[in-house]
Amino acid sequence: AIEPTREGPWVNLVRAYLAGQRYADAITTLRSAREKLPKNGKIAADLAWLLATCPDDQLRNGAEAQEIAVILCTGVGAAHPSSYDIWAACLAELGDFEGAVDKAQQALILFDETPGDPQQRLAMEQRLAGYLVKKPHRISD
Repeated sequence: AIEPTREGPWVNLVRAYLAGQRYADAITTLRSAREKLPKNGKIAADLAWLLATCPDDQLRNGAEAQEIAVILCTGVGAAHPSSYDIWAACLAELGDFEGAVDKAQQALILFDETPGDPQQRLAMEQRLAGYLVKKPHRISD
C-alpha cells in the first residue's frame, strides 16, 4: 500500500504507469495523491502536465490542467520555470496558442534567471517553437 502522506511512493507508481503507457492509471493515481497531499507542488505539476500533454485524446483535460497551472504559478511554483512551461502546455491544449507562447517565453526568462539543465531549456524552446505553429505538445513528442 502507498503511504499517503509521502510524495515518493506516489511519484514512483506514476513513473511505472507512464513507462507502461498506462496513462489513465497515472492520472487516477496523481488525482488521489493530490487529494492526500494538496499542497504538494510536484504532484500538482505532474498532474497538470499529464492532463495537458497526454497522447490519449480522451484523457486530456486542458481546463482542469490550466486550473492547476494557475494555482502553481500564483503560489508554490511561482518562481519555477516548469510551472510556466506547464501553463503554456495547458493553454496550447485549449487552443490558446498566443497565451501558450507568452507563458513559454515567461518560462524561458525565469529559466535564464536561475539556469538549470541545458536539456530542459532546449525542450522548452522546442515546445515554444511548436506553439508558434499552433501545435500542442504531447509527451510522446
